[in-house]
Amino acid sequence: MTKFQDKLDTVLIIDDEPFEIEWLTEYFQARGYKVVPADDLQSALAALETVRYAYIVIDLSIPVTPSLQQPLAALGSEFFRYPGLMAARRARTTGHNTHQVIIYSVHDSADVDAYAELILSKYILKGRPRELKHHIESTMKRIPTGWTSTKPPDKRLRRAKVVARNKPRPPKKAAAAQKKKTFYGRYPTFVTAIKKKSTAKK
Repeated sequence: MTKFQDKLDTVLIIDDEPFEIEWLTEYFQARGYKVVPADDLQSALAALETVRYAYIVIDLSIPVTPSLQQPLAALGSEFFRYPGLMAARRARTTGHNTHQVIIYSVHDSADVDAYAELILSKYILKGRPRELKHHIESTMKRIPTGWTSTKPPDKRLRRAKVVARNKPRPPKKAAAAQKKKTFYGRYPTFVTAIKKKSTAKK
């Protein structure tokens, strides 16, 4: 059984169009996410091998290496026409939730719409950035079900906790005695000086 590294602070963008990659990267980074790009099907499948992401944005018409053409054809004509469907299918079978897998494409196809419903993923047409942004804004606080881990704790915070835990503490009795000290006990030099002055006046 594959052990996945869950990264709720990272987004996978599967697209080969520079403009789409650029604006999507800027959008997600502005919201605090790291971005991993994949510009063909082979690199997309490799990126999904052992990592799960906060979101996966998938273009349907991505380049395909010759070694993947036969597996695509075996899955059906829709997969051969729209290779990105294979990446969407892989994302859903690796434990990504419905809201995390976003098919974002120019193709307004009933077949794609039907398949997106079948694998329970989000299908948004390119040219509708507001719809994509609304989907992200309304789901970004969700914790995916079935995931074993989320974002790792901040290392600096963890180190500070260790230092605080190891810092020696004064004994309780000594600390209590320190609190009970009177004004004269805490400032002996000052009190001695006052006493000398009063003696001199006499």
